[in-house]
Amino acid sequence: MIAGIALVQRQQTQAEAQSRQVALQATSLRSKDPNLQAQMALVAADLAPTREGRSAMLDATSIDVPLRWPGTGSAVLAKSADDRVLVRGGGAGEVTIWRGDEYTRSAGLTVTVDPAKNQIYGIALFLREGRYLLVVGGATGFLALWDVTESPRLLQDLTAGKATTYAIAAETGGRHFFTGQSDGAIHQFSYVGSSYRPTSAVKQGSGVAGLVVHPDGDLFSAGEAGKILVWSTQPGLRAKQGLEYQGGLSAICLTVSPDGHWLTVGLKGAYAWHWDLRTKAVRKLNFSNWVNALGYSADSRRLVAGDSDQHMTVIDPETGEIQRVLQAPSLVTGSQLISGYPVSTSVDGSIRVWQPNSRVLRMGGPRIYQLATNTGGTMWLAAASSHDTQMMLWNLQDGIRRVPDPVIPNGVSLSSAASISADGRHLFSGTADGRVIHWPLTPNGAGDPVVSRVFPERKNGAAFVACVNVSPVGHTLAACEYTGEFSVLATWDEAGKVAPVAQINTPTPQGFAFSPSGDVLVVGIGSNRLQVWSVKDSVDPQLLSILNTDANPATLAFANSHDWVVAGTDSGSVYQWDLADPKNPVQLVRRTEPQSGIYSATFTDDDSGVIVGGADELFWYWHATDPSGAPASFALNGVIGRTLEGRFIQRGTTFAGSGGTGAIRLWTLDEAAAKAGLCSWIGQPLTPDEWARYLPGITPRDPCR
Repeated sequence: MIAGIALVQRQQTQAEAQSRQVALQATSLRSKDPNLQAQMALVAADLAPTREGRSAMLDATSIDVPLRWPGTGSAVLAKSADDRVLVRGGGAGEVTIWRGDEYTRSAGLTVTVDPAKNQIYGIALFLREGRYLLVVGGATGFLALWDVTESPRLLQDLTAGKATTYAIAAETGGRHFFTGQSDGAIHQFSYVGSSYRPTSAVKQGSGVAGLVVHPDGDLFSAGEAGKILVWSTQPGLRAKQGLEYQGGLSAICLTVSPDGHWLTVGLKGAYAWHWDLRTKAVRKLNFSNWVNALGYSADSRRLVAGDSDQHMTVIDPETGEIQRVLQAPSLVTGSQLISGYPVSTSVDGSIRVWQPNSRVLRMGGPRIYQLATNTGGTMWLAAASSHDTQMMLWNLQDGIRRVPDPVIPNGVSLSSAASISADGRHLFSGTADGRVIHWPLTPNGAGDPVVSRVFPERKNGAAFVACVNVSPVGHTLAACEYTGEFSVLATWDEAGKVAPVAQINTPTPQGFAFSPSGDVLVVGIGSNRLQVWSVKDSVDPQLLSILNTDANPATLAFANSHDWVVAGTDSGSVYQWDLADPKNPVQLVRRTEPQSGIYSATFTDDDSGVIVGGADELFWYWHATDPSGAPASFALNGVIGRTLEGRFIQRGTTFAGSGGTGAIRLWTLDEAAAKAGLCSWIGQPLTPDEWARYLPGITPRDPCR
């Protein structure tokens, strides 16, 4: 029996060591291959219940992880105009076909279309008379037309000559399609009688890198340095005035939006040219490397670009604003947006599919020091940026949807403060000159702002309102001044007018927290102390007690339905008190695992846990009901710099965290939900070769069983 116990202990110790090692390896792959990182994190969590394994798995939920379906060769990509069919062309003369949303669930149907098994370079998919027709081309003059509506079948072998077909484009309705070749030839094929026949041809001065047909019928071709050629297609191909661009670099790819509004051209350089074809205005879109592939959503509202730095970038074509940057593990060769899903192919042959909604609400920018939600985070999430005077707002009532920014009145400089009333109907922020801004909130976003003065006007220097907190009960508001000597209690009405009613002595205030009843206000101040105030009568606040800490209490938070308050200090200590009797607080626990100052603290919705962030760039989580001071259950690393603020939203199912890089990420912190979500979005599991390469000595296992 003793030997058996010893064996079990050795096995457990080995599994724990393996879990930690795999978790470390998974973290190192985060910026290279998010899918592989997520799969290895699942293995780490499955090997043993270590903090490292658990943390790696939960961290994977904050990353835009693509599912993957492996293929061969340097793949290309095409979709139907109605987003109902997706096709990948790859090496060995193969294409893979997905119908509906099969690309989210299966590896698709693979068919050999070139008997010589050459690489597929050109591909186009179009509808004609209710049938989905696929044109594919490649080396040695290969060109073929297939019907892929049901079981794929060859309609026409159009192979001719020896030049490689690099580009194919089809006209809406399929009356004509066009091929571009390595020798500069462009051929037009027209539907005549019951088949397609070559009807016209022209030649440009260099190999054809890309073709696209505008909805009005004109054909655009790329390949010649410094210009895009335009061809009329009726009755045959003939040259029209082209489009010239600066830089003299050759184009690799080009695409036109389905509504004909935009033309985008990717170059052999770290940028693309983007034309408004209605006004002829042109914009330069910057990237980090060659732009190899482009695609538009069916509604023309989003553009996706794949580049040689292994990125998929989602762009608003109207403004040029980058909406998402997605990481692929190899050079991207095909890019599409289909039914909201960004899809790519790469030189490794794999297709990757990302979820329509990102786990990154904000990629970066000025720091976000405060996030705000209503009770339960069911209606709104707000973030204030004082650097660029911007208040960002997300509607949480149907998913997570960015709405227009609240209007900042002219002449008003926003501070970093943000607070939302418990019922989600009112948003508040501070200013850099002692005032408070109020916005009414409706399902459509924020209404007109109302600005009220809460700190007295001064001749020398203005009050930077660093804290604004709304009581969860009633109409009381507390505001603090950065490095100030006092704070202000105020009342507000439904019209948004804020009126100061009292001042409280708070030397160098760090932050506020109202109790669930709204009767108690805890204030962190300089000199390593917290003050406990009775604000039941906001006109006549009373100091009840003082709490001492080991260093400056930089952040604090009250529980949602208990009399607990937690405070984090500049030394990395995290204190938790019970304020059932606010005149005689009881310290429950002091935690010291963080290695640097604490900047944010919040409780889970059910008060079962508390999570803090700080200068060590981690979010630490403990069970709030455990007074033993047990180690943190997990420590999240969102790679967002110093973790400045965190809030639970969607009734505690999602955690939103902001950092020093200006990024805002979302995590799923329920382990079962995190595992289920990741396991549902893997695609091809780890291969035997990947097990041998990344997990030597560990028996292959299914972590999603």
